[in-house]
This record gives sequence, C-alpha cells and structure tokens, in this order.
Amino acid sequence: MSLAVERIYFSVDQRSAAWNDTFAHPDAFHELGADLNFPKLSLRLGLADDLDVGAFYAQNPKANYGWLGLDAKYAILQQGEGVPVSLALRAAYTKTLYVADMNMHALGADATVGRTFWNVLTPYLGAGLDAVFVRETSHVVDLKSESLVVPHLTAGLEARYWHVAVGAEAQLGALPSLQAKVSAVF
Repeated sequence: MSLAVERIYFSVDQRSAAWNDTFAHPDAFHELGADLNFPKLSLRLGLADDLDVGAFYAQNPKANYGWLGLDAKYAILQQGEGVPVSLALRAAYTKTLYVADMNMHALGADATVGRTFWNVLTPYLGAGLDAVFVRETSHVVDLKSESLVVPHLTAGLEARYWHVAVGAEAQLGALPSLQAKVSAVF
C-alpha cells in the first residue's frame, strides 16, 4: 500500500475560448493563467504480487475543476534473476469534476518498463493511449462534443528507501505535464 501527495504542473492556452469559457475565473479580472500547478492525493493497494489498484483526487483550489481517477496495474514481468526489467500494463479511468457546463471522461491504457538499481532507484518509460470523451451539458457555453484518441509517452524516476518514496514523472500527450510526489509505502 502507498499513500502519496503529488504536485501536478501543466500549461494551457489561457486565451482559448474552450478553456476560458468553461472553467471559472478566480475573479472577474483575472485570467485562469497559462502555467498551472496544484495538489493531487493518491492511494495504491496491492491485491496480489502482480496486481494493484489505485485511486487519485486532484483539485485546483483557486478554480472550479478537479479530477477523480481509478486504475488497475498488472505486472507481466517482475525484475529478478534472469529478468532484467519489470513490465506492467495499466488501465485507467479519469473524470473531470465540478465543471457544470461539460462532462469529460477519459479511458487510458499503457505499458511501462522499468529497472530498479541497488534496490533504491527505478527509472521507467511508458507508452499508451487515452480515449477522451467530452460533452457539453449547458447552453451557457458553445462547445462541441468530442471523442478523441490521444497517444501519450511517460518517463519517470522513483527513489525508495525504507517506507518513503520520492519521484518525478513527465508525460507527453494532449496536455503535457510534470508531476512530483512523496509517498509513504507500507
């Protein structure tokens, strides 16, 4: 089991009508901003040696949006004698929260390969696809409903000692992002 506190960093086109007209502004004279960062809490539970499930919650405390996500990860290969790397498949679901004018859901799948050095340091790389479904839910905005399939690449590094893990991850996709995390691992 692990409990993590993370920080998400990403940039958007703050003058985009879809962005500015859908999400609430901190006040009437302040744009949402192009460079955003906010906290994320996540919990991961191991159900078996090769299967774990996770959930996360993130919210921008200065605006009206957040995310709730669930995932399951299955280890196809586990690093050990005669197996130089670990390989895992992951399926995920994410929903955008608190936005009254639209619903957005994403289904994702990816494969990640990693190698642990000295029982402490694990670099990893991954690739996958996200299917994103967006639907307008009010007449206040003029958004079109969309369904997209978007590829993504992930690179990260985690250092673990005793019951503490720290890590960083970069994701390149429709919305490139950086994340930093600190975890308690039991």
